[in-house]
Amino acid sequence: MVALANVSLQVGRGEIVALCGENGAGKSTLMKILGAVHQDESGKPARRIFNPQSTAEMWTKERSDKTVAAGFFNRTDKTVKVDFAWRELRLGASPSVRDLWIRRDLGRQKNFVAELPAHGGALLRVQ
Repeated sequence: MVALANVSLQVGRGEIVALCGENGAGKSTLMKILGAVHQDESGKPARRIFNPQSTAEMWTKERSDKTVAAGFFNRTDKTVKVDFAWRELRLGASPSVRDLWIRRDLGRQKNFVAELPAHGGALLRVQ
């Protein structure tokens, strides 16, 4: 099985879409690509950040505009709490954060704190 072979996706303005599939089908990879964690003109790869205090998976990627894309993914069947200090990425004490999926500025934050639903995620731009 090849994840993401011949993928096509159309989502209308204001439309809510659920992405379902078996483990290993490429759901998280597709979200990372759509959210620009995996694609950017800088050509730099995303890197996984290991946080032993959370079961959420976290990926970051420096983008060509010098911001950082940060993706948090919950691959479990239960809600997961995330509390991540931005200083761990050397982004300063309180960087400006924007949620890319809901297209909303979250202001300056010392930590990203959220509850990710089962199989949910968050994609942020940090500067």
